[in-house]
Amino acid sequence: GVDGLLGRYFYRAYRKIFSTTLGTTCRASAGGLIYFDLQNSLTDIEILKQGDYQAAVIAAGITGVGQCEQDPVLTRKINVEGILRLIDHLQTENIRPIVFNSTSVFGAQTPESAEQNSFHPLSEYARQKLQVEQAIRSSKRPFIMARLGKVFGLEPEDKTYLNDIVQKLISGREVMAAYDEIICPTWIEDVVAAVLTLQRNDFNGDINICSPEAISRYNLTLMIADVLGCSRNQVVRVALRDLPNGNRRAVYNHVDSSRL
Repeated sequence: GVDGLLGRYFYRAYRKIFSTTLGTTCRASAGGLIYFDLQNSLTDIEILKQGDYQAAVIAAGITGVGQCEQDPVLTRKINVEGILRLIDHLQTENIRPIVFNSTSVFGAQTPESAEQNSFHPLSEYARQKLQVEQAIRSSKRPFIMARLGKVFGLEPEDKTYLNDIVQKLISGREVMAAYDEIICPTWIEDVVAAVLTLQRNDFNGDINICSPEAISRYNLTLMIADVLGCSRNQVVRVALRDLPNGNRRAVYNHVDSSRL
């Protein structure tokens, strides 16, 4: 899925190394991309076999927490059924799937519960991600599954949470930031480099890919305001539960990445 943040960066990186890398889109095919709909179709494996492909990066699905809550049936067809169908098809053809998960599957409310890697998803989105994870791990077939921290990009078109914070601050608006939400901001380029390293070392299994640095969203927003020369008064300190879908988001999102 080249349309999203992960897919765009991975496609760009892989094309520099493997000129025959294929990219897909769920929109009208253009620019050499292959049209692919997780809900209704499967990738043309014949194309992959002809090119002797060994791995497929799956960076697709519906990631909006609110959308998953509002329409669990549709989103489950895509995020669970579609993903698992694709993974099974790839593994049958000896093509290793590289899948991305979220640290939200832990649903950690304290640092201790996060480090224990005990699953307690708080949202429909997290439950869907956990279902995929459990199915992959039980299959006993080769895979790479990376649980990602709070990924950010630095380009305007990335449209990550840093872009949102910056745009609000420089336009003079207030930013609601939770003092009790602890995140590990992880640069998208580091995620790409980590996965490439895992592939070079023939890694198999699941692993956490996130920054070792934890910070509250409130303090992070204050730091950004200082860098931009904006007033700290624009940063409104709130509790996570006071934000939209706040009760569906984990308070503590930092997990152990020492294995990586």
